[in-house]
Amino acid sequence: MASYPSLSTKEHFIALIQIDSDRKSFRATCKSFHRVESDHCTRIKFLRPEYVSNLLRNYNRADTLDFSSCPRIHDGSISVLLSDVNCMMGAKAVDVSHYCQFGDREAAALSCAAELREIKMDKCLKLTDVGLAKIAIRCEKLEKMGLKWCSDITDLGIEG
Repeated sequence: MASYPSLSTKEHFIALIQIDSDRKSFRATCKSFHRVESDHCTRIKFLRPEYVSNLLRNYNRADTLDFSSCPRIHDGSISVLLSDVNCMMGAKAVDVSHYCQFGDREAAALSCAAELREIKMDKCLKLTDVGLAKIAIRCEKLEKMGLKWCSDITDLGIEG
């Protein structure tokens, strides 16, 4: 199928709908829809940990990443996922709320996202002042941070 670089997204959808319904056209249509979707998707909410790395790679324009509804992420796996600097470079908002195993190692991996403006870490029980300092130092554009129920964060970590 030929690409339509000069068409708008709406015109592209209309052109794709009018394609014949045989298998090759359907496969090409699905790929085109996936390409259009991946070009315009800016928010990803992860539900299963096994798809995180593929989604980060395929939806590289996403600037809001929500890990709060992904209950099966086990200890250490999120730091491996977040340490892929190429996938995290454009992230502007990350939500890792209610991930009780989120600690200093994961905070260090998350701090590689230099464009990060907002992070929500509510109920990250293993996060300490050290991890908070790494995020504060490396993420210079950070404007908003949620730390509800982070019991290992002290006044020294907040003031520093």
